[in-house]
Amino acid sequence: MSLKTYDPTAVKVIVNAIPMSGFADGDMVSVEFNEDAWTFHRGTDGDTSRIYMAQEGGMVTIRLASTSPMNAVLNGFAKLDKFTKMLPVSIMVIDTLGGTKILAMQAWLRKDPGVSFGREVQEKEWVYDTDLLEIDHQGGF
Repeated sequence: MSLKTYDPTAVKVIVNAIPMSGFADGDMVSVEFNEDAWTFHRGTDGDTSRIYMAQEGGMVTIRLASTSPMNAVLNGFAKLDKFTKMLPVSIMVIDTLGGTKILAMQAWLRKDPGVSFGREVQEKEWVYDTDLLEIDHQGGF
């Protein structure tokens, strides 16, 4: 039996080759596919089938503290894409200890993260959609 180690500082989130920093408390990044890989069908006679959905699109959510300078970077990328309509971002997430790798070569901001003010540092949630999401759990592409 071997001891395993998880270190959140070993998880790197990179947008357009720029390493992100200044994450909010809790989850710093989450990634998920838009659809299930398979669906299930049962006919009236009890015959069953599974249907491959060929899902490739997904969503990447980056959570930054409102004080993070990376908010200005992501805002700049969003403004460029809004102006040109041709500049999606690339997003990589790499767990350097665990081996998990995530890649979204073309991602675009779903909507502006909005603004809230209060007694504590707030969170800015940057939600990106992508047409092709690659996730490799603890291996190589």
